[in-house]
This record gives sequence, structure tokens and C-alpha cells, in this order.
Amino acid sequence: MLDRGGRIADRAVLAALGWTAGTRLRVDVARSHLTLQKADDGPLPVKDHRFLWLPAATRHQLGLRPGDRVLLAAEPGRRTLVSYPPATLNDLLTLK
Repeated sequence: MLDRGGRIADRAVLAALGWTAGTRLRVDVARSHLTLQKADDGPLPVKDHRFLWLPAATRHQLGLRPGDRVLLAAEPGRRTLVSYPPATLNDLLTLK
């Protein structure tokens, strides 16, 4: 769940990816999802308390609001995390 400060706390996913405090991440925002990938020169750090912080601009692009629950899908082999916002999940579940 996204909190008021733009944080998502999911220690299990971060641990599965091997991301610890200070790990730098590259952020790619698509219309329907967000991809985070480990990158030495990435602009986004994993915080000390092992949560992900999403910048306001990123949250706005995906239409995320505090309290929104997101689906996190990790691919440890690629050290990649994909986050799907509620609107995308709704679209997927209502396809006919």
C-alpha cells in the first residue's frame, strides 16, 4: 500500500531482489505500470528502513494516491520490480 509520503513497504520483495538500503534504482514509467531496476547510477535509492519511495511526479503519472494498493511483481534474475497501479489491475480484470 502506498502511504502519504509515497512509500511502499514490502521487505519480502526487496529481500528477494537483494536490494538493501542505498541500492540505486532506475525508474521507467509506462502508461500502465512502473518498472524499477538496479542501476549503479540510478536516481532513486532504497531507503534505510527498506521501503521504496516513489517521487511525486511518478505517482502522478500513474494516478497513484495515498492508500492505493499496488501489485508488485519481482523478477530476481533480472533484479527488476514491476508495480501495477489499481487502474491497470481494474482494466485487466474487466477485459471482455
